[in-house]
Amino acid sequence: MSEALLGLNGKSVSDKIIWIREVCAEVVKSTIYTTPVPTVIEILAETLILEQDEAATKTTKKDAVQIRDLQLEKVMGIMKKFLSYVQTTSGGDATKIGSILLKVKSGSKPPQQQEKVTYVKGKTGDYEGEVKLRWKSLRKFGAKFYQIQYSADGNTEWINKGVNVSEAKATVTGLIPEKRGYFRIAAGNKLGLGPWSDVIKVVSM
Repeated sequence: MSEALLGLNGKSVSDKIIWIREVCAEVVKSTIYTTPVPTVIEILAETLILEQDEAATKTTKKDAVQIRDLQLEKVMGIMKKFLSYVQTTSGGDATKIGSILLKVKSGSKPPQQQEKVTYVKGKTGDYEGEVKLRWKSLRKFGAKFYQIQYSADGNTEWINKGVNVSEAKATVTGLIPEKRGYFRIAAGNKLGLGPWSDVIKVVSM
């Protein structure tokens, strides 16, 4: 589901006024938003006051900017209520939201099955019974964690040596000192684990 946005950050007051009027013009023509809350008349009336207050800031009128800013806050509050109406009426449909010039924030993508972990490298650790592993991060592809497994012969009896590892590197401890071991790594998310990496051989400290 998509989310309706005003998208007015960084726009000047004059540009906001123009945009609001353009949106109102589209709402009047729309067959979707037939009972807007607030009404188009209410929105335009407050926008007209804002326009007049903005014009006053170009003069030497005392407190003109403060008065303008208060009215701008009021208009933005009205537009946020209108945004809620659009969100409900559109049902989060991006096409319907965009039909009246509103910005659209797409819903988050569903988790994808993880890819195979690659570029796995290992080296002897700094302490007895320790090895250090690192691999290419799959975080930008939706990986939430990694799992590391160890085998004495690289074929059988795979043992977990790291579960819910958050980074694309790890130090494995508790191994038999100065002995060759085999390691493989898989990335995971809500859908479970992806395929295991190619097996690498590392000698522990």
